[in-house]
Amino acid sequence: MHERGGLSAESVPGRDNIRVHTKALGSIGILDKGSGINLVLLHGWNAHSGTWSRISGLLTSRFRIIAPSFPPHFGSFEETPVKQYTDALEELLSALDVTRAILTGHSLGGLIALNYLRRKPEVVGAIVLEDTAGFDAEDGLITSGMEYADFISEQGVRTLIIWGEDDPIIPACVGKSIHSAISGSSYFELSGAGHVPHWRKPEAFANLLIRFVSSL
Repeated sequence: MHERGGLSAESVPGRDNIRVHTKALGSIGILDKGSGINLVLLHGWNAHSGTWSRISGLLTSRFRIIAPSFPPHFGSFEETPVKQYTDALEELLSALDVTRAILTGHSLGGLIALNYLRRKPEVVGAIVLEDTAGFDAEDGLITSGMEYADFISEQGVRTLIIWGEDDPIIPACVGKSIHSAISGSSYFELSGAGHVPHWRKPEAFANLLIRFVSSL
């Protein structure tokens, strides 16, 4: 076991190889592997780091993958404690001595990434939003979540948006609206990818990530 900034991190068996103790959410398992640029992968609602297993092996030669498994929330999505998840993310990145990273967030993970970006913009080198929650759109215009798009545009944060063309949960029109609202963002749709492109189309997703980071 080793101590960092008052937090403990220890090796644990199974999917996650590190465990960090946070004030916000208690003990959190983390997949921490590879070397290179820090790439933080934030899973969706009530998922875990294992949802990234199909792309992590494609990326570890180029990136240090940091994928936490946040504890599940058993209430409604609207009641999800996004602030506590963001607090925990801030704690664990500090514990792992991460001072600069690219954040990739799927669904709820995208919302957590956006909240972290507003709190710690100096840490975020770029952001990848995948079928991200927290926005609504109508007639091609964002009707909620515009504050995130405005902040990203003001800060000049490089942004990649990846969406499943046939997402039945958060339709692609939302992704297109986010793209229109964020200055300089890039947008890609993956056909047959549903709500989880990184799982359904791992090679295409990984290639988009690699190309995006190479352009930074």
